[in-house]
Amino acid sequence: PLSIISGKAQLLEKMASTGWIDPEVLKTHSVKINETTMRVATTLRALLNFAREGTQDIFKPESVTQIVSELNEVCREKFSHQKVQCFYELAKDDLHFECRPTQIRQVLLNLLNASLYASLTASERWVKLTVKDEGDQIAFEISDGGGKIAEPSEQPTRLFVTTKTVGHGSGFAVNVAKGIAE
Repeated sequence: PLSIISGKAQLLEKMASTGWIDPEVLKTHSVKINETTMRVATTLRALLNFAREGTQDIFKPESVTQIVSELNEVCREKFSHQKVQCFYELAKDDLHFECRPTQIRQVLLNLLNASLYASLTASERWVKLTVKDEGDQIAFEISDGGGKIAEPSEQPTRLFVTTKTVGHGSGFAVNVAKGIAE
């Protein structure tokens, strides 16, 4: 996004230095700069919601739609760059639930990242976040085109589970999400 802003600004600067600026061209480039700036601002706001430490936060009502929208904003470029499709399936109504918003965002982001990396070696590269209204609970389910992660009971001697191969990051996303959720 910043390269779009910079490129459009340089183009406008070059047009101004030559003395030729078509009002319609100026308007088109200005609109694109403004749209991209708004996108960057939205992404930064979403990142700030994810980046802080939330263990001391109070429980408060939070919108599932808002959380998923922020997740999409944070993940969109990364998933697109890796050529992995990301799908969201939400319950019909915008559900609200009591949570520590920062922590729920961090859990879901870690699990989405784990699924992204699990999908990279799969024949079908996709990740899906499904939100279900189960009456007195809301269920967040993340599935992907990658293989199944072994349950701790299946491999009791493993200290942690990972979707990454050696040399491709720490592989702690699932464990971090589990630790936050507990």
